[in-house]
Amino acid sequence: MIYEFALEPDLVARWHDRKEYLFFEEKFGLRTRRIVSAYPKNKKKLVWKIFEAGPAADDQNAKMRMTELIQFLWQNAIKRPSSFPEITVWLERAEAEYADRPFRAIIATNNPRNLPFVIHVKDLIENGHEKWQVPDTFPTPRNAQEIAGAISPLMRLCRRAILIDPYFDPNKIRFRDTLEAILLSCSENIFGMSNVELELHTSIDRFFKLWECGENRSSDEEQRVYCNLISDIQKRVVGLVPVGIQLKVVIWKQNEGGEKLHNRYFLTNMFGVMFGTGSDASGNPDADESDDIVLLEEGQYHIRYQQYAGSNPAFEKVGKSFFITGRKI
Repeated sequence: MIYEFALEPDLVARWHDRKEYLFFEEKFGLRTRRIVSAYPKNKKKLVWKIFEAGPAADDQNAKMRMTELIQFLWQNAIKRPSSFPEITVWLERAEAEYADRPFRAIIATNNPRNLPFVIHVKDLIENGHEKWQVPDTFPTPRNAQEIAGAISPLMRLCRRAILIDPYFDPNKIRFRDTLEAILLSCSENIFGMSNVELELHTSIDRFFKLWECGENRSSDEEQRVYCNLISDIQKRVVGLVPVGIQLKVVIWKQNEGGEKLHNRYFLTNMFGVMFGTGSDASGNPDADESDDIVLLEEGQYHIRYQQYAGSNPAFEKVGKSFFITGRKI
């Protein structure tokens, strides 16, 4: 779904030259599903240091192109934590990082150790490379493991992850199984499980179907439904959350005349997907059901993320958010 590429600073520093950058133009970003890895944290400085030591350092046009390019590449880059500071050669350091927490591939000006995950830029331009290719996306079978597997690339690369399902029912195993599988995928997060903010967002509106037809509902009734829902979530979900994780639970209701609380999403601080049918597994495990889990375009993603996680949400929060502390070992 999302593929992360580590780019050698020496290579990027050449891209002020349009001929050097031509092959890579429009090859990175959400639309292409290739994302740049900002590894290590000071990589931007490394690129500038190499550029300023090169022959184009005093060329203002080249400097301007370099500035624009770095800004574009880094605005959606994966900001990995730095590791292996004792290794001073960037390529060797990136190779060590790959062994611990793999990228899709490393693109470099050389591949001195002939490693299969290091793509020599000349070979890539002339012959292509299997790791450069982005696989097609296919429908996802509606079972917990397949759903979690489909969104695990997003979970792996994020610092904040929000599962949004206005119809989440903690009393039904098909919802719990998927949530548990998604939470377990946190173990592969490149930042470490304890450094990821995890949230479950749902709604009380499904308990008031007649309200959609104009029927009023009292605040007392809303409070009763809210209390019952959080009681069920606390009772049924606590055993699903791994040790080391705190799951934040947020409950919403629709504002009158506002956005409808219906679609299901998995949103992170970097990317987001929408479920065509729902975040739950099929109610019949023997059924031949599948779903389209679709990566949101950049504009769609930013709007939906702000509606749920921004400073001015599109919905009204019911009660206070609460946390479930992980117990599952």
